[in-house]
Amino acid sequence: MEPNYTLQIGLAILLTWSALMFLWGRLRYDFVAVLTLLGAVFLGAVDPKVAFHGFADKAVVTVVLVLIISKSLQQSGVIDLLGKQLGRFAQRPVLFLALIAGLGAVLSAFMNNVAALALLMPIALSVVTLPARVLMPLSFATILGGMITLIGTPPNLVIASLWTDLLPGNPTLSLFDFAYVGAPVALVGLSFVVLVGWRLLPENRGAETAKALFDKKDYVTEISVVAGSLAEDLTMLELENLNEGEIVIVSLRRGTQHYYVNIRSLTAQVGDILFVRAGPLALKEWLKTTHFQIRGAKKFAQKLEDTDLGVVEAVVQPGAWSQGKSASDMHLRRRFSANIVGLARNGEAFRERMSRVPLQVGDVVLLQGNKTALPDTLAQLGLLPLADRNVSFEGPKQPDFLPLSFFAAAIAATATGLIPVQIAFLACVAGVVIFNRFEAKTIYDVIDWPIIVLLGCMLPLGQALETSGAAATVAQFVASVAGSLDPFWVLALIFLLSMTLSDVMNNVATTAFMAPIAVSVAQSLDAPPEPFLMAVAVSASCAFLTPIGHKNNLLVMGPGGYKFGDYWRLGLPLELL
Repeated sequence: MEPNYTLQIGLAILLTWSALMFLWGRLRYDFVAVLTLLGAVFLGAVDPKVAFHGFADKAVVTVVLVLIISKSLQQSGVIDLLGKQLGRFAQRPVLFLALIAGLGAVLSAFMNNVAALALLMPIALSVVTLPARVLMPLSFATILGGMITLIGTPPNLVIASLWTDLLPGNPTLSLFDFAYVGAPVALVGLSFVVLVGWRLLPENRGAETAKALFDKKDYVTEISVVAGSLAEDLTMLELENLNEGEIVIVSLRRGTQHYYVNIRSLTAQVGDILFVRAGPLALKEWLKTTHFQIRGAKKFAQKLEDTDLGVVEAVVQPGAWSQGKSASDMHLRRRFSANIVGLARNGEAFRERMSRVPLQVGDVVLLQGNKTALPDTLAQLGLLPLADRNVSFEGPKQPDFLPLSFFAAAIAATATGLIPVQIAFLACVAGVVIFNRFEAKTIYDVIDWPIIVLLGCMLPLGQALETSGAAATVAQFVASVAGSLDPFWVLALIFLLSMTLSDVMNNVATTAFMAPIAVSVAQSLDAPPEPFLMAVAVSASCAFLTPIGHKNNLLVMGPGGYKFGDYWRLGLPLELL
């Protein structure tokens, strides 16, 4: 059959556009994937009848189930209990890092690596004095651990899905088939991170973030409502709006009563004491307008004793509903009865206009609200709690081992070949729901839908590269350039290219692009294609150079106080290794 070069050129242009959009990052990656799939259908590279078959692929089903199981394990309290035991070794930094990084790697091999990091990061922050020396190594450890198993990371699932399509006649990959390559790579990487890598990171980062946020005497001030003031008889909401929302009245004391929540409709009266959060310049302008008087700055934390008010330090997660929105945009006071009383980005605390600052992934916020409502508020906003400040988070007080038992049984059934991984995990999800360890109505809330859309759209595109002959054309070009190079060096080039792409664009997209090309390159060199596919799986997970290469890298950026260039300090030698 004659190759259709017109189709191949069109597909190449489409995929180049797609890669540039992933790199640009201004469009959501799931939307880019949808547009790319749509373009491939219009080009004729993907048959409309199979355009949505990717959403029924076992890789997509497995990711959905792993996300649900990860959340059930997170809520069970078992892993949290284990992690807290590590605090006893906090005075021995290398041993502590080895234990928490090792635990992170093991957890990531069997559950979503973002969830694994979310479990361990608050524990690390509660016991270490130099967060920058621990958080990036912990993030990298969870990424390395995902290489070990089929379910550890989406690139492995994509490779497993394409394995039999690209290599007809080969048996499907089982749960631990990736361990032959992934486990040694993870072990070498962890050894470097624990013994050497953490020493390459700055010491003076991260520790100041929490301190800056909690040092509220600069901007939480006691204000007296005095007779004759122009703002007397205005409501708290009207008082806040006098300065375009840059003033937040956190609480109000009237006589012996102290009001903390639902105060927006209260009217200011002479003798009231207002506790106001504001930056110095905003406060100065507001006082000029109101003619109120400063009573003196106070430690706000002392005012929270014996009340229903709590404060929690949290980080903005990737894909959070609050991402890209300011406190004003979200109407935090009206919708959630909550305030942002502190905000830090890359270790720098904001002092002004916090209500209008759009939140970014990795931002550390100090959220104030009712103790009982804060956990739900955090969940709705997509914030990951970092430290407990007089607020109890979700999860039972006593560890519940039943979800872990169900999961262990599912792993055993899969590892022994008794039933496929998707069926085993589905049974595990059914078990935790039936025994009331997970609310059925919240199942859909824990699924990372953007990554599901990305997977469902990219899998047909990967197959289109193969069926259109585009992968073979690229492979012929690579083979002609490589000349007489040993296949080992060509494999190294494939690895390097995949790793570089994964540092700047989504690793699922990288895997879908590179897998068909890698197989075609191997076949053009008369080399076995299996190592080339495995190289793509591993290299697509080696996103260590930038904070945008992996969600976990973004999550630790704010709490660790990292700058963009800090990732090169540890990431570059690790990628070279």
